[in-house]
Amino acid sequence: MHLRAVGLIAWFTAVMLSVGCNAATSAPATSTADVPSQAPTGNAGVDGPCADRPHCVVRSSESIDGLPNARLVKTLVAAAGTAPSEGECERREYWLTDDARRTLLAADCAAQYGADSQGPADVQLAGNSLTVRYIEFQEDDRCELVDATINLVAIAVERQDRRVGRVSQDRCIPEKPHNVMPPVGDGSIGKPLLVLHRG
Repeated sequence: MHLRAVGLIAWFTAVMLSVGCNAATSAPATSTADVPSQAPTGNAGVDGPCADRPHCVVRSSESIDGLPNARLVKTLVAAAGTAPSEGECERREYWLTDDARRTLLAADCAAQYGADSQGPADVQLAGNSLTVRYIEFQEDDRCELVDATINLVAIAVERQDRRVGRVSQDRCIPEKPHNVMPPVGDGSIGKPLLVLHRG
């Protein structure tokens, strides 16, 4: 009887140690810290816009009418080693992602810190179109306005109205159409589909 009791105790101890080991290797609790992350694409094989970009964070992700596997993903890329108040561009990006690819539709800066530098745009998703309205204040009280629509089904700039104007009471008053239309980009990080700041 004594040997049988010893055997049961040994068996019970082994089972408990096994349970303890399994518990120790379970997944840790999910962190709520704001960390760089990938945009959801519906396919683990396609990297999100923030993949391998240490200063990039996904700020929002929206579904798109009529495109069940696509999302509009907005990211923010902080200027490395600087605070937003130091006059560096906090780059905001607007991506179209789906199961097969990602396309940079447009990019701007959260704030404009000097004449002729890039400023912020008003970007709105409406059905399966993206409307982009952009004002850039320039030297000598000049300004430039962009009013554009991107077709998210065709992934193409559907309409682009560019005007130059003058600044009056902190407003840009359009005067005439811009005589130079920048070429459409290829949707890569360095060449957004819609160019806002001509630099």
